[in-house]
Amino acid sequence: MAQFVDTFGGRLVGSQALDNATDFLVETLETEKLDDIYTENVLVPKWERGLEWARLLEPRSQTLSILGFAGSVATPKDGITAEVIVVNTLEALNEISTHLIKDKIVLFNANRVNGSYIKFKLDATRLAANSGGRAVMFRSVAREVVYSPHAGIIRYYSKDTQIPAVSIAAEDADMLSRMTKRGVKVKVGLYLESTFYGLTQSRNLMAELTGTRYPNEEVIVSAHLDSWDVGQGAIDDGAGVVISWRALALLKKLGVKPKRTLKLILFTGEEMGRFGSKAYIDSLDLTQSDANEFMDAGVPASGLLNDNSKYWHYSHTSADTISAINPYYMDLCLTLWTSVAYVLADLNAKLPKP
Repeated sequence: MAQFVDTFGGRLVGSQALDNATDFLVETLETEKLDDIYTENVLVPKWERGLEWARLLEPRSQTLSILGFAGSVATPKDGITAEVIVVNTLEALNEISTHLIKDKIVLFNANRVNGSYIKFKLDATRLAANSGGRAVMFRSVAREVVYSPHAGIIRYYSKDTQIPAVSIAAEDADMLSRMTKRGVKVKVGLYLESTFYGLTQSRNLMAELTGTRYPNEEVIVSAHLDSWDVGQGAIDDGAGVVISWRALALLKKLGVKPKRTLKLILFTGEEMGRFGSKAYIDSLDLTQSDANEFMDAGVPASGLLNDNSKYWHYSHTSADTISAINPYYMDLCLTLWTSVAYVLADLNAKLPKP
């Protein structure tokens, strides 16, 4: 795993790094002598992060830690310099007169939100833009302070609501909030390069261990191969990639074959909206309304119930590196997942649909 993430690093969907990682795994799976190794093309969005920075200008000078959201529009070429207004909720911004928001950068310093965080960002950006705000900042979703903003996506309701959107480290968000509560005028400079290239081809990667009795019935072992462009994508989801691939490789090495086919799928485009898994579900000829997730599609599904208490300390951040992985726990997960995959594929009866 260390070789994999050190070699390819962050594997943003649509990037050359992801393409190279996919090619590497195809060659590696061939050396494992698994059955029927192949890829399937998937249309995915291609977005590229450019130069980006933010700086506190008043009441003093300090570099702020930010990450532009994938899909965000860029700032003007000379950047944005504006006063910052801080709120915690959509309701709080709604209560502020539009003329007080106009030409400001709106910082949402929300540590938690009810419901979908993506929907919250969507609504917050529209509200800020409709009130004349020039950009939006969102407090990082870190469970603990680690001075590392989280990568993520941003969507817009319309072109009229397209203003630059960034994640800001929790520590910086809290500092700006404290300053404004004291009545201090806070001014920030923001620069963001962001390019969306439209749709491009990526690939889901498959390999099989053919079943002995029911070869046309499949038990899928999966992970997603793409990651964010910051860090190495080790926790999210390099670990899942290695566990899933090694589960089949281990059974092959042991000479153990279950009754049903074990199918490895390494999906592309998960971080940008589960494009790979949706494309695979669609290819099964299920109805559109069923094609959200495997469970919704009537396919029994399960996942490892890990201790994820520190997941958001690392995931989607520059800290998502091999150094965050505990090899002992990786081995435990591999042992468990290999055993579960084999048992499920070797059952005499089919699992009931959810």
